[in-house]
Amino acid sequence: MSYCEVCKDLDPGSELLRYVDVDVSFNALESSAGRETCNSCCLLFDAITHFVDPNSGKGVEAVRLTLLGSLAAQLRFGDGGFSGLFYLHVLLGKPSPWASIHEMPRISGDTSSDESFSWSAEQFRNCVRCHQACPSPVDTPLPTRVLGLGLLEEGGCGNPIVKLYETHNEIAQYVCLSHCWGKAPVTHTTTTSTLRQYQDHIDWSALPRTFQHTISFTQKLRIRYLWIDSLCIIQDDKEDWRKESAMMCSVFRGSALTLCATASSDSRGGLFFKASPDERGYSIWNRQAGEAEWQIYVRRPIQHFSIFEGEKNSKGASPLLKRAWVFQERLLAPRLVHFGPQELIWECADETSCECSGIEVTQPKETYAWGLQKGSAEHIRDMWHGLVASYTGLQLTFGHDRLPALAGLAKQFLDYKRGKYLAGLWEDTLVEDLLWHIDFPSARPEEWQAPTCIGISGHATGLDSFGELSSATITLAGLIARVGHHGDSFENSFESEIHQFFVVKSGCERSIRVDADYFWYRDGLSKVSDAIVYLFKLAKDQCYLYSLILRRVDSPFQAYERIGIVRQDLADLAGDADSSVFDRPQEDTLVNIV
Repeated sequence: MSYCEVCKDLDPGSELLRYVDVDVSFNALESSAGRETCNSCCLLFDAITHFVDPNSGKGVEAVRLTLLGSLAAQLRFGDGGFSGLFYLHVLLGKPSPWASIHEMPRISGDTSSDESFSWSAEQFRNCVRCHQACPSPVDTPLPTRVLGLGLLEEGGCGNPIVKLYETHNEIAQYVCLSHCWGKAPVTHTTTTSTLRQYQDHIDWSALPRTFQHTISFTQKLRIRYLWIDSLCIIQDDKEDWRKESAMMCSVFRGSALTLCATASSDSRGGLFFKASPDERGYSIWNRQAGEAEWQIYVRRPIQHFSIFEGEKNSKGASPLLKRAWVFQERLLAPRLVHFGPQELIWECADETSCECSGIEVTQPKETYAWGLQKGSAEHIRDMWHGLVASYTGLQLTFGHDRLPALAGLAKQFLDYKRGKYLAGLWEDTLVEDLLWHIDFPSARPEEWQAPTCIGISGHATGLDSFGELSSATITLAGLIARVGHHGDSFENSFESEIHQFFVVKSGCERSIRVDADYFWYRDGLSKVSDAIVYLFKLAKDQCYLYSLILRRVDSPFQAYERIGIVRQDLADLAGDADSSVFDRPQEDTLVNIV
């Protein structure tokens, strides 16, 4: 058959398809397929008709082809819009007559299926056998409490027997669950009133779907113990909660496997989901030439979570990854299985993979593990800054959890830092750590949650110095200057994007643009109503002078709180001696910041 000028024989070399997209005229493609003179045109047209009716009146102008692992296509309409992408592929180990159509696995389409379980079990075995960066799932001390699961015999039936078990330093393997509590009332938790009852028996029918699915999956793994936070921590006992939350680091690090209800927004959603037929795919082309048999599949791409999934403005399909508590659970656990809306995703320190083999972006867990093993002191510092930046964009139900939900990672960093941990920052990189700023300021919480700067001396609410604080203070020595200030126009619908900068007017009547920690002029306890604020000279590098913006607060001792940070370009200051309020001779001042 001669070379086709319409579809270019789907040849990856033609029109540089490997590097740029190629548009094929839809009318020409339809005409060629109708004449059945080109197999490639017939194949592509058949694939299109599985997703779009050519006679629907949408005005299809072209088919855009690209290579994304295998040949992918989408329709371009007359109004400039595009249809959803779809792939053409062959199954693993099967031949393809087109160099652009590659092998891809076909997902089971049901994460509760035996195929999905077998896939995850194989990932587990491969991790244990081959991954040097991943610790072996040896028996470890069990957490304070675990769920004891009555393992069903082969061919057994009926609901599992579940009890809350108070451990006694036993050594065994266990599984953890990472899940969203959600906005719906969580009715099935361990409290002081249910503790004894649960130690005797937990009613299977009363457990939410996510817990039931997790227990069933854990039993298939032949692991007897399971840790779920809402059932293994006494929720109305503050001391027990503080004690157990302080052990989160060891709980998740010691698990053989962590199951993640990644696609569920609360405990009612479950682990298991089914993909749509379009996402599982169809066989559309069956041909046989001699002994060779060609079978081409077409399917929609599967949405994978990205490294940006947890950001505030992310619209991903993984609500679990938006939760702040889950951030450290994901990084601390040796290996995880994510239960997504269409498939399972495996994540460990050495590899991130999925059932469809389409996930390609390096995930935070791999980067984190590599950095701890290979990173220099400077890299470890930058890693911490990156972790804090990612963490602070995530969601917390209770503001007082902000430090406890990061405590596990902080404890792990102790092995790589030379100084003390100080409420989110570190003694050996204190100045660099204080240079943080907020991209999108909002209102400051009315209730004290953590120091506005850092806690050199502080009071923990429990036994864990890494956890919740009731108060904290830092004393710094340096140059401080009184400055006047005025605000920009805040009656603006775009203030969340535009007004991350405020204007401070110095004594020399020069304006300095600053990064504010929150909206200064909103009503509330943190409203900046005084005419005077203070600049504290913090650091200088080759390009910039950095100063903290402080305001006086009511306190038994002379105290300030941080409300922002200034970054002044040294090139601008060099030509104008009046541009810096610190150029005039001053003595160091002791400043207490709360």
